[in-house]
Amino acid sequence: MVDRVYLFAHDSVETEVRTANYASDETYFCAVDIGNIVKLNVDKVLESVDEKQQLIRFTDTERGCEALVYLSEIGMCQLIALSNPAIRHPLEKWMTDVVGKKETT
Repeated sequence: MVDRVYLFAHDSVETEVRTANYASDETYFCAVDIGNIVKLNVDKVLESVDEKQQLIRFTDTERGCEALVYLSEIGMCQLIALSNPAIRHPLEKWMTDVVGKKETT
C-alpha cells in the first residue's frame, strides 16, 4: 500500500515517487523510485544505507504485489549522497518540500 505519490521534476527528469507513512508518522520514500532518479542500482547501494532507515512494504506494482524497500528521510539522504551533485541538490530540496507539506497538512 502506498500512502501518497509525489512528482519529482527537474530539468528533463519527471518521475513519480511513492511514499509510505510508518507508525511514527514519518515519511518513507520508495528506494527504487529514488534510485531511478539518481541513476543508481538500488540493489547494489542499499548495503550503504543503515538497515534501521529501511522499511519493507508490500506495494501494488505493474507486476503485482511486490515487497519494496522504502527509506526514511535519513536513509534517503544516505542514498542520494552517493549520487551526482547535479541531481543531489534538487532532490534534497524536493524531499524537504515533501516532508514539509506533509507536516502542515
